[in-house]
Amino acid sequence: MTRGYVQEDAVLYRPTIMSGDKKAVHREAISDNVQITVNHAPYLFLDPGGSGKDVRLPNVNVSAGLAFCIINTEDSSGDLTVKTHDEGVTVGTVAMGGAAFFFCDGSSWFGFPIDTGSFSGTNGALSGTLSVGGVATLPLITETAQARTATALGDGTGQIAVGTRVVTVTSGNADHIITLPAPTVGHKIRITNPGQQFELRTSTPASIGINGGVEAGAESAIAATDVLLELTAVSATNWVGIAYAADGTITEIDVAAAA
Repeated sequence: MTRGYVQEDAVLYRPTIMSGDKKAVHREAISDNVQITVNHAPYLFLDPGGSGKDVRLPNVNVSAGLAFCIINTEDSSGDLTVKTHDEGVTVGTVAMGGAAFFFCDGSSWFGFPIDTGSFSGTNGALSGTLSVGGVATLPLITETAQARTATALGDGTGQIAVGTRVVTVTSGNADHIITLPAPTVGHKIRITNPGQQFELRTSTPASIGINGGVEAGAESAIAATDVLLELTAVSATNWVGIAYAADGTITEIDVAAAA
């Protein structure tokens, strides 16, 4: 294959008209470390053959604008360690079954993982992670708050959806309930509620606790003076939470207990 991927001149290589934008694909079972060149296909399905292999990216001096998607198709064991051309610095490690994009800006290579999720096809399910070395610098990220309104049963608008990170609460009754999603270890939720009183419950109070409190109908009372709540799922059966007052004072959220 001799097609370049940086359009720095007026030459088009094998253009595809009226039938979609097609990308070249390369599949290979590799027996040794490999060197990618600027002429390689942008989608690389590589099988390291049961043991880890190094994959060297092209020299940055000739790679501005290049991007490669590297997929590790190994089904036994073996990572792909993706490195720079000359220095051999690790840009990222694509684990068995994982996939990642690698981009060059003309001075450095950067790795970006792909969440392959439940993808399935002729190559079977793909899953895995990418560990990226170095320091990643990201632009300012603002997480959009999801508005929730406490209800008598904690259902409907009183439920916080799985994956939500920031919540604003409205409550017209101190006995109305906001329900947390099922915990996934590491999930953090921030709840802002200046001037609002409500009860906070887990999705299954009899088996999932707040600060260790587990009981049928268990709930934690949230005071109007608690302007910010921070909750972290520390296990599949417990949320740990703290509350901030307007002056920054920190207290523990009440241990959940039956009313």
